[in-house]
Amino acid sequence: MNPWKTPKNNKSGQLSNEDRAELEKAGKLKTPSLRIGYKEKLSAHVIAKTNAHLFTSQIVKVEFIKINEQEAAELAGQLAEKTSSELINIRGNEAVLFRKHPNQNIKAIKN
Repeated sequence: MNPWKTPKNNKSGQLSNEDRAELEKAGKLKTPSLRIGYKEKLSAHVIAKTNAHLFTSQIVKVEFIKINEQEAAELAGQLAEKTSSELINIRGNEAVLFRKHPNQNIKAIKN
């Protein structure tokens, strides 16, 4: 898959394994665009910022600061649920989220 191409969902609405692998690779290359501290956690502001990043670039790397790995994984899952995105990968205190842009003509996966 070309990193500038919008991934297509299969019939069940889930990403294919190939698309998921490409998104994981793209996520590894990104620097975290959001940093969430232990005080903020999932405030309305954090959710709004995540939604804004997902709208503009479809893929977002989030870093959880001063939060243990288990809690970071739980927060990443909750953040994905609250932003209607898909949790692509979580490694340590970093998570990669993806949400397909509502306008399918825009292919905006950026590094």
